[in-house]
Amino acid sequence: MLQMTTGLASAHVAGIVHRDLKPGNVMLLPDGTVKVLDFGLAKIPDISLTKSHATLGTIRYVAPEQIRGDRVDGRADLWAIGVMLYEMLAGTPPFRGEHEVSILHAVLHEEPPRISRVNPDLPLAFDELIGALLQKDPEGRYQSAEALLTDIVALKRGAALTHKPPFWSRTARHRHVRRAVIPLARTGC
Repeated sequence: MLQMTTGLASAHVAGIVHRDLKPGNVMLLPDGTVKVLDFGLAKIPDISLTKSHATLGTIRYVAPEQIRGDRVDGRADLWAIGVMLYEMLAGTPPFRGEHEVSILHAVLHEEPPRISRVNPDLPLAFDELIGALLQKDPEGRYQSAEALLTDIVALKRGAALTHKPPFWSRTARHRHVRRAVIPLARTGC
């Protein structure tokens, strides 16, 4: 992950977003060097997707903003890193479905099981790292590959992670509870 993220950081600094990052586009060379391949869907971040999703990328690794046809930047690549890391550590994709539409729905509307529940041998810091990478809203994710690199190095050292998603992002899972509780509180129940 470290080498791949370093390569993406260089691409992002140059203004290039991969947009189709997946295991098939990551090569491990015999000397242990990792290369990111196939920048065929790569774009300059200011160019947004069309609503037809003509250049959507590989479904399992596509970020929610790509599905919605929103503006895409390097944080979409960080989402794909989160999906690949989850798959590597869990042995299963974080978002599953019987067909492409159900996978897209899962990416947009479902939360994957915490990685520590799927693989209890992992330190809880992996929940934080992967959870940050798989935030539905890009504002809640790592804001750059460099920031992710900082936490990957911290994780390797056993140090605390530096990324803290915005408060609203951390509580997004509980919005439906707040919507139910606030009206009840106003009625005196």
